[in-house]
Amino acid sequence: EAAAYDPLISWLADAEGVQLNATSSLVVEQPPAAAAAAARVLGAADDWTLAALDSVTGSCKSFVLALALCRRRLSAREVCVAA
Repeated sequence: EAAAYDPLISWLADAEGVQLNATSSLVVEQPPAAAAAAARVLGAADDWTLAALDSVTGSCKSFVLALALCRRRLSAREVCVAA
């Protein structure tokens, strides 16, 4: 998982300003600024993008993968493989 997610976590920080911690467990504590940064990204999204993010996040259980797909950082196939 680290091979797939680490570059995406770095991309998310660089491109969107959302700093997230990675973990291999089910529980992870995120930096306090992460929620505000994610809210800023979501607040700037149009309705179609929000709908896509909702659908893909639910399917893949990953906001990072959903945003990477919506930003065309990854293809749908790459997202499915990474999920």
